[in-house]
Amino acid sequence: MRIERETQNRIVQILSKELGYQALFGGNLQDRLGNNNIETNVLEDFLIKRGIRMNLFEKQ
Repeated sequence: MRIERETQNRIVQILSKELGYQALFGGNLQDRLGNNNIETNVLEDFLIKRGIRMNLFEKQ
């Protein structure tokens, strides 16, 4: 579990520091009802608005 949390923290750093992403919900939501690893609709909208092509993050 520790390795997963470290990976998540690195991703948050990349999104926030390099791309200017701000978490909409704030903090750790691991106990939130209906929690998902990624709010895909919010992330996709954010990336599209910054000109990042969809095919860079779609599953192959």
